[in-house]
Amino acid sequence: MIATGTESPVGRESELAAAEALLHHLAVSALPAGLPQARALLIVGDAGVGKTTMVRAILAAAAGLGLSTGEGHCLDLGSGAPFAPVTEALRQVVAARATETGSAPKAARWISDDVVIRGQTLERLLGSTSALAADRGLVMAIEDLHWSDPSTRDYALALVRTSRSAVLLVVTARADDLVEDHPGRSALYELGRSPGAVRLDLAPLDESGVALLAERRLGRPLGQVGLADLFKRSGGVPLYAEEIMKAAREAVPASLHDLLVRHVMRLSPSCAALVRLASVGPAVIDIDLLHDGSGLDSAVFEALVHEALAAGVFTRHGEQFEFRHALLRDAVEEDLLPSERVALHRAYVGILRERAEAGSAAARWQANAALAVHATAADEEATALVAHVRAGHAAQQHGAPEAADHFESALELWSRVPNADALVGFSDAEAAAWAAESLFDSNQYERVERLLRHAVMCLGQGTDPMVEGRVLRILAAHGPGVAGLVDPVTASDRAIALLSARPSHELAEAWRAKAYNHRRRHEYEFALTAAATAADVAQRVKSPTAEYRARREAADALHQLGRLPEALNAHQAVVLLAGRAGAPGDALDATAEVAWDLICSGQLVRGAIVAKQGEAGAQAEGLTRIATFNGEQDLKALIWRGRLAEAEQRLSDLSRMGYPEHRRRWAQVDLLIAQGDLHSALEIEQRTIEADYAPQTYACWDTLRRVELYDQLEDVGRGIESAQILLARAETESPVEAAMRARCALQALGTAALVGHAPPEGLQAAAQEAVAAARRGLTEDWARSLYGVHLAVAEAYARRLDGRPAVDAWSRAVDLASVFGAFFALRPQLERAREELAHGERDAGKAHLIALWRSANSMGARWFAATAAAKARRHRVPLPDADEAPGPRDRLTPREQDVLGLLTKGATNRAIARTLFISEKTAALHVSHILAKLGVANRGEAAAIARSANHRLPAAED
Repeated sequence: MIATGTESPVGRESELAAAEALLHHLAVSALPAGLPQARALLIVGDAGVGKTTMVRAILAAAAGLGLSTGEGHCLDLGSGAPFAPVTEALRQVVAARATETGSAPKAARWISDDVVIRGQTLERLLGSTSALAADRGLVMAIEDLHWSDPSTRDYALALVRTSRSAVLLVVTARADDLVEDHPGRSALYELGRSPGAVRLDLAPLDESGVALLAERRLGRPLGQVGLADLFKRSGGVPLYAEEIMKAAREAVPASLHDLLVRHVMRLSPSCAALVRLASVGPAVIDIDLLHDGSGLDSAVFEALVHEALAAGVFTRHGEQFEFRHALLRDAVEEDLLPSERVALHRAYVGILRERAEAGSAAARWQANAALAVHATAADEEATALVAHVRAGHAAQQHGAPEAADHFESALELWSRVPNADALVGFSDAEAAAWAAESLFDSNQYERVERLLRHAVMCLGQGTDPMVEGRVLRILAAHGPGVAGLVDPVTASDRAIALLSARPSHELAEAWRAKAYNHRRRHEYEFALTAAATAADVAQRVKSPTAEYRARREAADALHQLGRLPEALNAHQAVVLLAGRAGAPGDALDATAEVAWDLICSGQLVRGAIVAKQGEAGAQAEGLTRIATFNGEQDLKALIWRGRLAEAEQRLSDLSRMGYPEHRRRWAQVDLLIAQGDLHSALEIEQRTIEADYAPQTYACWDTLRRVELYDQLEDVGRGIESAQILLARAETESPVEAAMRARCALQALGTAALVGHAPPEGLQAAAQEAVAAARRGLTEDWARSLYGVHLAVAEAYARRLDGRPAVDAWSRAVDLASVFGAFFALRPQLERAREELAHGERDAGKAHLIALWRSANSMGARWFAATAAAKARRHRVPLPDADEAPGPRDRLTPREQDVLGLLTKGATNRAIARTLFISEKTAALHVSHILAKLGVANRGEAAAIARSANHRLPAAED
């Protein structure tokens, strides 16, 4: 309820609501029948956080309620008139009353501007306050209590403790000025203990609040990069954000400098020197590094840190120390003389040299990255070069694409450092190649190509064969290749030839690159052989990194050959080997593959759990791409299981996390197709087609998605075209790929046949050959897997196209698909119902059509629900009323339905917890919620409802 013309504080909705509640209470208590009592509203926060804006909004709201208002200010002066802010506020009230009525209450006239105040006492001020609040409520604000004189603090405490008038005393105070032993601290504490007092601690704004503030000031939304920078520099403090926007070219706005450094000026010389050293260190103060860099005795150092904390220069959150504001750190650093800055950075260089070679990959990465920064600032370029190279290797081992930044920084220094090759132990060509390798999975194609070209350009006549071999094996591992350079296949063969003089890590990696290229060309048996050779060489030279990478190639080839149990075991081994090698990124990346292996085999719940564990692990390591890769597997499982609302939220969470654009589009289209939002799906899929991302690698998955989309859009031509493009590609050794190719082609042909569209010559024969190829490679390892479903669907379409009865074939496809979730099974369920209704099995078709409609409708799969409804009308199959009251099962969440499914089997809480990977306490809580929602007294009655014909639940998934 902010008055018109008054600016509402940004991001303070809950605080304003609390203040307005006090104002309404005050307005009511001022009525004749009210029971007034003076109350205090304390608004506390750092300088610039918006306390004054908040006060003005409150006073405007009070005036809107007909309450009297006045505002007084304490000044940062060594002396001042007693009660000055009190008389300032009360004079405003007296003046307003005189304007309204011609006079003020008699007891308050002595305080008007026209009277010289002599000998005013605390009692007279309290009496005047009560007189002014007698006929209407009074809201009086005293700003900056931390600068108040003792008499003003006495007035405030006496008012809220003794006055029975309708008064709200609004007090502001700077948290960063209320240091230890400050007299305002005890006054604020006592005010907070008064009856009915409310304290509002204003925290800095979050990023969305800063975005709103920026849009309000600039008149337009701020771009994401600009917003991130503004939020980081301002720390969410509104005043800082506004001044930064006004002074865009200044590191620290001149208008804020004195405000920021005021506390530093009061520090002892020794403490100020320590603060200056901290200002050139990391944003989050490494307290041990600061101690070592200072060279101080522990007792002296701790005393100085306490001084900085007490002065409000440093803040502490648990074991984490920081400057109170990022701009304060910048202001202190900006005040350093150039020679002083260099000397301070050198103090860190000496300490970080000792740290840079020990610890985990993440620790070495961080230490060397910090060393590189300080060495560069200290004009020690040779040290910076070595540190960047070591940081690059450590980041690469950790699995972070930031490795490329360090290698590129090293390349910039290379020509300026004498004997750089000898200093770091390798050439600039290798550094460029390693930088490119770090980015292979980051979707930065132009940067990768530029780095690879640089690496090849650095190779000249007389280059050491080992160096050339190392560069070529990295070039060979870049799947698309680089135009104008040696192709990946030739590069891998040449690298092996150059490195074959003796077994080495590099030779193992060259064989791995060869395996990768075989796999890209769908030559999976050759890939297995090359990967086995790579693993053998790696074991002989005791290179755990080369070994787990080779086994990862073998695992991927095994999956494509349909040897899914072996692939699962191999990927699990990679997770262990990479973990032991200190490579968390590769271990967590392989965790996502383990999750996918499980999902492909029908173990959706278990796969989703593994994916969530991998996602959490990657987030903890700061590996965003790998976190989203794991989360993607869980998202797939949610879509297939028909949990579309959860899937939508999951996709949103992954997108905020930094989901790579091309993968995000794939998932978004899958979800939109499931939801039936076909035109939105088509628009996004068109962007994927135009981007043409890795078409050879993802051809089957891209085509499967497009065929389903075009089928639902009734765009027969594009569906046929997509299938033709897929089948025109080279044959594959993979029986599971053959099954997918067959599914894509035969579904497109089946859709064409329904509308009388003549298929192109040769496509049906090619599709039948794909079925035959899948059949030839069919084994128990994948017969009931995801790929087994695709083969069953393809065979059912083939029977229909041949004019043969296909009810049994579609029933088999439904049985296989049901394991993969409610949504995944909708397509074969729809085709089964079509087949039954077309071949005289009306009763079965009717029942299956109704069940399909119910399932699609309940999960929000709009296209399938609408298609089922249209077919029901055509065949005069009555559907249940869509608005009928939901049954007991519909009251349960998806997780509660999982639990209920286990209750029907007599599972105990412990068994439920073990099966669903939750705690026993959580299982018990789910059971109690189920009993309450179903309105039953015990587990047996709940199980009976679950078993009843009208409320039958799907079996719990493994």
